[in-house]
Order: sequence, then C-alpha cells, then structure tokens
Amino acid sequence: MIDSAAPASRIPVEMLGTSTDFWPLYAIGVAGLVVGLLLLLLPARGYLRWLRRRKDPESPARRPGLTSSALEAMGGITLLAVAVAAASLLLALQGYRAMSEKTLCAEVRAAPVKGQAGRIFLEYYPVAGGRRCDAEKKTYVMNGDLWGVEGSVLRWSDWARFAGLKTCFRVTRVSCKYSPPRPPGTHPTEIYFGGEDNWLWRMLRRNDNRLPGVEASWHSGAHREPVDGAVFEVWVTPGGYMVKRK
Repeated sequence: MIDSAAPASRIPVEMLGTSTDFWPLYAIGVAGLVVGLLLLLLPARGYLRWLRRRKDPESPARRPGLTSSALEAMGGITLLAVAVAAASLLLALQGYRAMSEKTLCAEVRAAPVKGQAGRIFLEYYPVAGGRRCDAEKKTYVMNGDLWGVEGSVLRWSDWARFAGLKTCFRVTRVSCKYSPPRPPGTHPTEIYFGGEDNWLWRMLRRNDNRLPGVEASWHSGAHREPVDGAVFEVWVTPGGYMVKRK
C-alpha cells in the first residue's frame, strides 16, 4: 500500500526541524551549570583556605560559616538540577519545531481511487520554513474514507512563553480511517511513516502536570475526506492540527 520509493519508517529531515528555536532552554541550561558550579566551589574553596591557614600560626584562620556554606551548596545543587532539567527537555524536543500563531507543515493532494470505493490516492509534501519540499514527496494508496495528519504538540506555561519559548510540534504520522467507524477488528485505522515519539518524550507527556514551564502536551490530528483535484494545507496551531483547502 505504500510506494516503494517512500519507506514508512523514515521521516524527512526537513519535517523534523531543529531545536534552535528553543534558545531560552539553552540559556537556562548554560547559566544554571556555570552559576551552580561556582556556588558549589565557593564553600569548598573557603574550607581549603581555612585548612591551609590553620597550619600557619602567623596567619589567623577564620572558619567559614556553616549556614552560608550550606546555603551556597544548596543553591548550587538547585541550579545544577535546573540545568539538568533544561538539558533533558532539549533532548526530548529533538525533532520538534517551534510554531508561531499557526504554522504550515504540509501540503496534501488526496483523491478517491476511481472505481475502488474506500481507497484513497494521497501525495504528501512536507513544508519547512514556508517552502514545500518536493524532493521529500511521499505517495500512498490508502484504505479508508478519511485521510489525516497527526502529531504531538507541547504548549508551555505563560511564564515560559513570556521568556521566549513557543508552542512546538512534530508530525508523526499520516493515517486513514473509515467513516462511520467499522466494527472493531474489521477495518482498523491504517498508520503511515511510523514517526513515533521516543521514550523520553513519552515520559515527558505522562508527567507534564508536574514539570515547571510545561502547561500541557498531547497527540492531535485532523482528518477529512478526499476531493479529486483538490490541494489541502495542513496547519498546526496552539490548539492542534487543522486541514483546509488551498
């Protein structure tokens, strides 16, 4: 059912994008690492100087305050934990792209196969940076009445968006299903490209309510019927995916 020139297990590089739009996370990670290490080194440096001066009777030695040293160490550990959290988020966001108010992510030509009810011929063109990637065109012959594009969405909390982080997304599949749904087990939804999220992202989605800076993460999709000769645009918005006629 899938064109031999377009294996389902491969997602175009242009579709995946990069994490360069998430510069606040890079800044938080680097700042947390540098300042955290400095705060941890301060009490260690103070105790080393105190130990050296104790051996010199001509140089008075003053022991560093336990309270201030403990506060510095706790601050350093906290900032290092923030740096690790930022690095983990960046790792989880590999392959995701930041969106503006809405972002065009694909163009689709979908038409019913003549003389074959419940069959759809579909051409999928990923869009990156506002440009259609004709070289990454995918062709499918699908079983169903409705075709659709699905993917993951991550929305940041208000303060994280204020800091510069944008809602981000990743297209993970093209699917096809019947409408109305057929009896369970007879005609299941067919899935194409297989771009599933990695284990780190799945863990992030399960714990999004506990993570500071993350408002919600979810899987979204939009389906519609094929129209002979029509071109469809697939948009992703802060609320999920949307399909409209071009």
